[in-house]
Amino acid sequence: MLSVIIPVRGGPRLLAEQLEALTRQSVAEPWEVIVADDSDPGDDAIARVVAGFEGRLPGLRRVPAGARGAAHARNVGAAEARGDKIAFLDADDVAGDGWVAGMAAALERHPVVASRWEFTRLNSPEVLTSRTPAQLRGPQRYVRPPYLDHAGGCGLGVRREAFEAVGGFDESWTLLEDTDLTWRLQLAGYELGFAPEAVVHIRFRSGLASFRQAYGYGVYNVRLYKEYRSRGMPPLGPREALWSLYRMFKTLPELLRPETRLRYLRTLGFRLGRFAGSLRYGVWGV
Repeated sequence: MLSVIIPVRGGPRLLAEQLEALTRQSVAEPWEVIVADDSDPGDDAIARVVAGFEGRLPGLRRVPAGARGAAHARNVGAAEARGDKIAFLDADDVAGDGWVAGMAAALERHPVVASRWEFTRLNSPEVLTSRTPAQLRGPQRYVRPPYLDHAGGCGLGVRREAFEAVGGFDESWTLLEDTDLTWRLQLAGYELGFAPEAVVHIRFRSGLASFRQAYGYGVYNVRLYKEYRSRGMPPLGPREALWSLYRMFKTLPELLRPETRLRYLRTLGFRLGRFAGSLRYGVWGV
């Protein structure tokens, strides 16, 4: 049995779009949908959305997650799940037709599975120019410094025994808890596979929200570096950081061009985040 878990905080309209996509799935084996509601106490917007889909999705139920973050919400959903296979979706993205069946089949072949991501459906051409698409042909490569492949939490599938063996998501991570989980799973001996037939349409953030997200990713990439150096991650030296700074100043005119401004701001946010993370975690991770 496959359990689909959707952590959500706010965004009831987007959750409804995701749930509607799941009603179009055709699946041979039993499955269920669990919405892990990370809303503040007294906010019943998500509860109303879930109630509107009763009878349209198998085993659909909402579980309160206590407003403690996405990692905690995913763990709450996993603890509630009845399936031996667990798959995670984000509320602001959209599962492609056949995603549930594709994920269920892939988890028969691999203990951990990354979905294939698609980006044109939910993003404007302007937003698309600001990002580099990932998970198109396989799990994401980690390159700074080179380390294990990883997968995003939206569309991630994992067998229950593997998930429980490593303790699930580490709830101390506000961001990149999915990277941390897929690395811990691989270090524990579980292969990270890829399911090209299990497609998720990803919605990018734009503007200031994209800058803040990139900044946070930069900070938490330094935490990854600090925690995984003792587990085989190569060291970073100052040369890479100096080269990065040089490129940021050299490409500063891109900030003035509308067609490159969003990409430059996102890159700037990420680099500033790595500097801030180096200060926070007391390690050179730029």
